[in-house]
Amino acid sequence: MELIFFFIIIVTLAIYGLGKWSVSKTDYVRCVEAGPTTHVSPSEIHNLCRHEKQIVVLGKDGKAIDTKHYQRVVVKGNCLKPLGIEDEDQLLVSQFNNDGDERKSIKKGDILMIYLKSKDIYKVRVFDDFLDGGLIKTHRYNDNGDVIYSSRPHELSSVEGVVKYVI
Repeated sequence: MELIFFFIIIVTLAIYGLGKWSVSKTDYVRCVEAGPTTHVSPSEIHNLCRHEKQIVVLGKDGKAIDTKHYQRVVVKGNCLKPLGIEDEDQLLVSQFNNDGDERKSIKKGDILMIYLKSKDIYKVRVFDDFLDGGLIKTHRYNDNGDVIYSSRPHELSSVEGVVKYVI
């Protein structure tokens, strides 16, 4: 009898611990620059990164989207406002594997999360075209909604993923 009681207590504690562990899971929410990067402070961008509880959101099609399958990012800036993405919006980014094949499937108009190694920050830009030498052409928008092309092409290898959802 004591053995059964002991077993019930162990099972109960295990179930409680598992439930508490699954409820406390968090996403790392990275901050991405959405504007000109000439005067960006990397420390300011990094300070905006945070951990938040994992959530499930509904997509436009009504299907549940679990954030644990994506990189959550918060936007700093308004360079994608014409596309409905504004300062402080959160995005779900489908990150690429390191093999590089997924990067070749990028399409014109995709919103990319790009790592800018020279400034140690991430930014979002709209994809335009593949260029020679493993480079890509991207753009953002100014406050009037005009297209501003990136001053230099980005290396395809600097693309970390594609934005799939605005949440």
